[in-house]
Amino acid sequence: MLYIIFLNIKDRWTKLPLGSGHSLVSLRWLTDYMAFNGSLFNDFKKNTMRNLILILVAITFIGCSQYGYVGLNYPAKPELYFPDNTSKIAVVNRSNASSENSEMSMAESIATGEIAGSDEKAATKAISGVYDGIHGKDGITIVTPDTKLYGTGTRKMPDPLDWQTVTSICNKTNSDLLISLEIFDSNTDIAERVAGGVAVILSGGIPRIPTNTKANLFTFWKIYDPATKRIIDQFSSERNFVHTLGSDALGAAAYDVGQEFIYRFLPGQIMVNRMFYKKGKKESKAVFQVAYRRTQVANWENAIQDWEYVVETGSIRNKGRACLNIAVAYEVLGNTKEALTWAKRSFEDYGEKLGREYYRILQDRMNLEL
Repeated sequence: MLYIIFLNIKDRWTKLPLGSGHSLVSLRWLTDYMAFNGSLFNDFKKNTMRNLILILVAITFIGCSQYGYVGLNYPAKPELYFPDNTSKIAVVNRSNASSENSEMSMAESIATGEIAGSDEKAATKAISGVYDGIHGKDGITIVTPDTKLYGTGTRKMPDPLDWQTVTSICNKTNSDLLISLEIFDSNTDIAERVAGGVAVILSGGIPRIPTNTKANLFTFWKIYDPATKRIIDQFSSERNFVHTLGSDALGAAAYDVGQEFIYRFLPGQIMVNRMFYKKGKKESKAVFQVAYRRTQVANWENAIQDWEYVVETGSIRNKGRACLNIAVAYEVLGNTKEALTWAKRSFEDYGEKLGREYYRILQDRMNLEL
């Protein structure tokens, strides 16, 4: 929930965001905001008394909210899916140059400052990123055959693999799909640095030995499906990073790229906020206050016990709120099935309207976790 107040500035109402969730707003924040927006400050002074009253009312409203909030991870669907019944995938690297393209690749390496042999070594890290990212997850097994395949060794796209080759590799490894690293090419500004150093020497100076170089990595992947003879996915990635002398920054970047590519086929997680009651009514007021304080120190187990006491002894309204809170607590603790039971009970037995919508949210979560 985003709280907003309206200030009278230049005889018109201007909305000003104060915060979200259970965050409290301080006057220090307000003065910082006004100082940053200098034009607002001068106009604000003309209506000081009216605006201060509005601010105090807004802050009081936020502090008196009956809701608390907790952030938790929620499963997100994969961006992409493999074909049904996919269980084993072969991964190959064909980014190295063939003998007929080796001269062109060498010339490109010199011109772009590629360290000799670095791309060939780092490409294996990209394959490792794919392997570590998905092997053994969602029933997927990754194999890396020793088959030698070649591309251009540069950023020029090679022709697609012929289907006879794809089918042969998949049959030998008993794989359903073939992932191919088609391009793996890094550049640095080392050549430019060296040229600058030569110019310094020629002018009689002493050049600085570069310890850091700016680097760029470009990769391109394809997924071949021998059953349908279709390329079912193509993915390119380009990233900039700093390479320090003696470090394996290229290898680390390559590994990350491999994981970036394969993570699109895995469920992810997003951060969501859950709202629950921090205040009860009449006879249960004190119990709700204690339970809420427990949640602030992540003592959800004992908070559940407090709310269960309310379910046994409280009014209908307090019981509904307590059931909803117990549902939230179980989701925080990772027990979605139990959370679903209590969310259903909050609406079904006690008419808590928030419980109905929360039940639907938890049903979706259960389906994603299956």
